Amino acid sequence: MSLPLPVKITSSQDVVLAALTLFLIKDGEFDPSTTLNKLEKSKAQRCLVKRLASKSSSTAAASTASLRQQRAPPRNAMPPITFNESTRSFGSYPPQQLPPIKGLVPALIAECSEPFEKQLTKSDVCPGQARLALINEYAGKLLIPKLRAWERLEDGIEVMTYGLEGKQYEMIFKSWRSRLGKKMVVLTKGWKGFCEDHKLKMDQDFVTVWMFRRTDADGLCFAVVSRRLSNVRHRIRRAARSREINAGMAEESTTAKRLRRSEDD
Repeated sequence: MSLPLPVKITSSQDVVLAALTLFLIKDGEFDPSTTLNKLEKSKAQRCLVKRLASKSSSTAAASTASLRQQRAPPRNAMPPITFNESTRSFGSYPPQQLPPIKGLVPALIAECSEPFEKQLTKSDVCPGQARLALINEYAGKLLIPKLRAWERLEDGIEVMTYGLEGKQYEMIFKSWRSRLGKKMVVLTKGWKGFCEDHKLKMDQDFVTVWMFRRTDADGLCFAVVSRRLSNVRHRIRRAARSREINAGMAEESTTAKRLRRSEDD
């Protein structure tokens, strides 16, 4: 069978003729209809492969862009909140040295402890437990040394606790052991009502605590002021303290030393 002579391709018809010639050489026979069908089928397959390759490339590019977007922090994201050891509070919040309680003027406040802040945990706001677990380290350093000789935590001390608006709650300041055997210093009894009145939530609410005595009355008092950080959704861990940090601090009482190694609740 004779083959078409080589010709110069100048039109689309020449392209078709050249394609038919290639199929003729491959198959050893020339059937225009069959060869043309094969040519169209091959063309359709190549187009399908190109579309699939293009789709795969687009999907990969979209996945890469999505991954980059997930890794990149939002432009207006707030910096992470950390615990500030110098102010004993979270973030840039500096607690006032005297509790800012409505109606409680500084002249009525005596022997006030330095404030510290605590992020509320699940057990702090659980109605079934009804107590505020104070940070053992700060209770040992700032609160216990100010107790009178007859005020015993083991027996429980009746205290008056003030909220920011001046509302008073009768509570018990005492120490006990948790189910895991850890010694805890807590405010209990009226704490449940305080939680309900202030609608406190775990993780998002932070309370600043002061202990003091009133100049016009006997007995021990506490002030508890809360603030909410709605963007917080997890527990913020306090950095571990080194011996060098603690070396320059005042000598602690025997009770405080026993509480020192207990973990925060």
